[in-house]
Amino acid sequence: MSKINVLVVSNDTDGVGYYRMNAPYLSINDPDINIRFLSNSDWYFRFDENTLKNFQVIVYHKDIPFRVQEDMDNFKNVIKKYNIKLIFDIDDHWQLHSSHINYNQWKKGNSMEKIIELIKNADYVTTTTPLFASDIMEHNKNVLVVENAINHKEFQWIPKKVQS
Repeated sequence: MSKINVLVVSNDTDGVGYYRMNAPYLSINDPDINIRFLSNSDWYFRFDENTLKNFQVIVYHKDIPFRVQEDMDNFKNVIKKYNIKLIFDIDDHWQLHSSHINYNQWKKGNSMEKIIELIKNADYVTTTTPLFASDIMEHNKNVLVVENAINHKEFQWIPKKVQS
C-alpha cells in the first residue's frame, strides 16, 4: 500500500484555521498518510499538474487561493485527470441575516452562491454539527461531522495548578 498524500489548504490563521485545519491535521500520526500544509503565505505553491498530481486528497476551508483564472482552470482539469478527492470544510452557514456585520459585503460578492457551489463540487464536506450537516446534505450527501479539534498535549491546553 502506498502513502496517501494530503494537501491541506489553510487560509485562516485565526480560530477557524486552528480548530478546523491546523489542529486536526497536524495531529495525524499515521505512517501511511503524508500531510503537506499550504497557508496563505505560501506564495511559491503552484496549482499546476506537476505539483498537484502528487496528491490524492486536497482539504480546504473557505476557498482555494488561485492567483489567476488560468490556475483555477488548470486545477479543475488536474483534479479530474488524477481523480484527486476534494474535501471542503465549512463551519458557518452560508446564509447571513441582514443584521450581520458582513451582510452587505457578503451579498455584493454573491458569497452564498459561491459557497453552495463549493459544497456541490466537493467529493466530501466536513462540518461542525449534525444540525448544520443536515442543511449541507441538501447540496451534497457526502457530509461528515467533525467537531472542532484541539490537541490536549499542546501547552496551552494542559491544566496548570494556580498558586494562591
